[in-house]
Amino acid sequence: MRGKEEFGELFECAKLLFAVLNFLQELIIIIAVIKMLKKKRATSCLSCENFEYDEEIGAEVCIMELDEDELYRLSDRESRGCPFYRLKDEYRIVRKQN
Repeated sequence: MRGKEEFGELFECAKLLFAVLNFLQELIIIIAVIKMLKKKRATSCLSCENFEYDEEIGAEVCIMELDEDELYRLSDRESRGCPFYRLKDEYRIVRKQN
């Protein structure tokens, strides 16, 4: 009987550890985005098509699915802009229809 109880406790600990790791990964992404914004790219990000409001965290974030390495490279760049930048142009579709 004792073996089953210990297994249950280990399983619960593993689930908790997994949740903490997921939280830390999301936190790393948020920190990378904040670093990008602090390097005077806020104007570019705010006018970018990929920058949208996320209700879950209550802030605007980049919706590009970037891994941690890409985020680090973007936040570490000094002079270049974001390679994923696309000007938010609400009238682009209307111009194509005409």
